Parts: sequence; C-alpha cells; structure tokens
Amino acid sequence: MRKMGLWITGALAIATVFFAYRALDAGVTLTYHEVEMDNLRETNEMLARIAVTLANAPAGTEADVELVLRKNFRDQLVGREGDTLFVDQIGLRFSEGRLVEIRSMNEATGQDPGTLRNGAAEERR
Repeated sequence: MRKMGLWITGALAIATVFFAYRALDAGVTLTYHEVEMDNLRETNEMLARIAVTLANAPAGTEADVELVLRKNFRDQLVGREGDTLFVDQIGLRFSEGRLVEIRSMNEATGQDPGTLRNGAAEERR
C-alpha cells in the first residue's frame, strides 16, 4: 500500500512539472508571437507611408525617389545596398533606374514575408 502511495505521489509530481513547463512554454511562445505581430504591424504602416509618399511624389529617376524618401523619412534608417534602397525594414529595388520590387524584410526571423513586384519588370526576367 505504501508503494502505491509513492507511485501516485511521484506521478502527480511528474504531471505537475510537465503541466507547469507547458504553461511556461505557452507563455513564452505567446510573447514571441506578440512581438512578431507588432513588428509586422509597424512594417505594414511603414509600407503604407512609403506608398503614399511615392504616389504623391513627382515621377522621376531613382535619385529623385531616394531624395524624396530621405526627406520624408528622416527618423528612419535610410540606406543603400547595391541596387536596393532600404527604409527601415522595407527594401526598394531598382533596375535601370526604375523601381521594380518592394520587399519587406522581417528582422526577427530573417525571413522575407512578402514581395511586391512591378509586373512589367517581372516579365523581363
């Protein structure tokens, strides 16, 4: 009878530890998902601001687009890497002076959650 009590106590202890771990793991996972959702929300807001800025800007060359973005997005990191102009997590890729692709880069995971391509430029590939 005493052995049975030890087995039940041990099983309850193991079950308690297991469920406590599961609860902790779920909490951590939820926190990471919330951070990722906030990151995606900020990226979408930035993309919308860039789209409105470019729609209201006079059509011009790649240099004109860069000048408009640097002027309107002073608080954000604006930089260039090869043929791509970056505004925070948004990359604008140019080819032959034309905007051909807008790419949203996800910093948290290093994945590329989305790409918008200019249809005419896509056909040339």
